Amino acid sequence: EKHRLLSETQAKQIQLKEQQQARDTLATKIKAMESKLLVGGKSIVDHTNEQQKRLEQHRLEIAEQKRKEREMEQQLMTKDEAQLERKDTYTSLQQEVEIKTKKLKK
Repeated sequence: EKHRLLSETQAKQIQLKEQQQARDTLATKIKAMESKLLVGGKSIVDHTNEQQKRLEQHRLEIAEQKRKEREMEQQLMTKDEAQLERKDTYTSLQQEVEIKTKKLKK
């Protein structure tokens, strides 16, 4: 009976060790998963929200830059037209009226 109790005790110890190892393995896996979810002490949700805010800020900056480019292009066109008008010398009043009428239609 002693041998039977001893073998049962040893079997329970082995079973407990296996359970402890399984628990340790699971704990390690959980920590690994948690570390993947944390980036620099921030959760993925916070990190994603932060990236979305940066992305939106960049979009706004690009839109503003495009608007400024359009303004500058419009100013250049206006200056070019003004220079062309100064350079144009008209042989008659009729020619001047025709050219300016074409520009207005354009």
